[in-house]
Amino acid sequence: MPAGQHAGERRDRPISFAIIMHGALTWLPPYAEYDDTTQVMAQHAAWNDSQPIFRPQLPPDEELPQVSRGSSSLAAYKQLMVECWAQRPEDRPSFGKAADRLQALILAEQAAASERASP
Repeated sequence: MPAGQHAGERRDRPISFAIIMHGALTWLPPYAEYDDTTQVMAQHAAWNDSQPIFRPQLPPDEELPQVSRGSSSLAAYKQLMVECWAQRPEDRPSFGKAADRLQALILAEQAAASERASP
């Protein structure tokens, strides 16, 4: 078992978590840039270790809905998402670590929003 991984923990779970993070960030279903889901299935079926991993596209920050332009958390959120869908499983954070990092980002953003709202 890899260091830092608990018994029964699967390294594919962070990928699913990242896909959900992508949807929460973009308000789009995964792989919305494809007209046909069979294109997505074909990409996944044809993938092998010698190719870059197939993941949803991230639009530019200015095209993201409901993103606070002054948010310092956006870059950290996107970095966590990309780490969760890293090509090599050993490069992905555990699901627990990913959830902890997301919780810390949420708390930091809430604190920053409270500061901005204070007179």
